[in-house]
Amino acid sequence: MMCIKLLSEHSALLTIVLNVTHGTGDVASTTEAPERIMADLMSRLESTLEKQSYYHVTAMRWLFLVNNMHFIIQQPETLDVLEDDSWVPRDSIEFYIYMYLDVSWTPVQFCLQYRIKMIPACFKPPATRRFNTLFEKTYRAQRSWKVEDPLLRKHMRQAVIGKLIPAYRSFLEKQENKPAKLIEHTPEELEETLSELFEG
Repeated sequence: MMCIKLLSEHSALLTIVLNVTHGTGDVASTTEAPERIMADLMSRLESTLEKQSYYHVTAMRWLFLVNNMHFIIQQPETLDVLEDDSWVPRDSIEFYIYMYLDVSWTPVQFCLQYRIKMIPACFKPPATRRFNTLFEKTYRAQRSWKVEDPLLRKHMRQAVIGKLIPAYRSFLEKQENKPAKLIEHTPEELEETLSELFEG
């Protein structure tokens, strides 16, 4: 990130150098050159991150990318030298968060609607049991994972809560006539549990 910081601090000089090098005298193209160079650097950094992020646990790979891409994105935001920051790939982090949610918590959510076929009804585990089992397994596996930045940590927690809790609450509303013993957790209890994620 130091190279991006230095380029941004000396963008005016970089523009002059590029203008002399290319000998175009095209002010519009040369004033855009620093942004193009930094966009290319950011793209290469992101590509390098993705190549270095192969974990045995797929969800950990996406969380690694969330943490590191967030750090990269935060660096240019502290620089006021460049007026145009459209080259900062802010959409990437939302994509990584989406992928983390998809591989980690979509299977948990899916337990509430999944119908096991080809198995007699008397042998089918209740949806709540499947949900609770996979929820506990996923939570135990990830409760020691860390998101360093407090705002990002809060955003990640809200994303997980937003994915699971409304679906769980809706499911429970449809189970009003079912035995209460099958319901191990209230939505509020699950939300409190999820609020402890990413502390490390």
